[in-house]
Amino acid sequence: MEYEVKVASLTKELEMRGIGYEREGRYFVDVLQAAYLTEIGKAKYEDAKEEIAKSKKLQAVYAVFKDLRGKMHVANYIEKDDVILAYEKGMIPKHAESKFAVKVLAKGEASLEKMLELRNEIRKVRKDFIIAIVGEKVEYFKFQELEM
Repeated sequence: MEYEVKVASLTKELEMRGIGYEREGRYFVDVLQAAYLTEIGKAKYEDAKEEIAKSKKLQAVYAVFKDLRGKMHVANYIEKDDVILAYEKGMIPKHAESKFAVKVLAKGEASLEKMLELRNEIRKVRKDFIIAIVGEKVEYFKFQELEM
């Protein structure tokens, strides 16, 4: 789901930070960005917050997205791959490649079998593989393979 950004100053700020995208002369953000912009008071997309509230999965993804943004990482959710691409602090997506691929799991979903399955998906995008587990707080685990 996409939301049009109609305020020129906000469009310029988002574009400068590499957040959102332009299409046919108009600027858009996804549902997570729209909800986050609403939460921090930069825009009003109440329907984005309502959309997230309808889905437990989106609620978990938004919790991770919001946590990453709060820690000053630019994050973009890739819905078709169900992954959040996160950039190192201070990096601008237009000028840098994302460093981390973050998969969101609810507490209790993180079995070894699930992690191995996710590892095979993440290998395709060649990023550092981070698992974010959402419970009372968001916890991050880096999945790394060692060659011995």
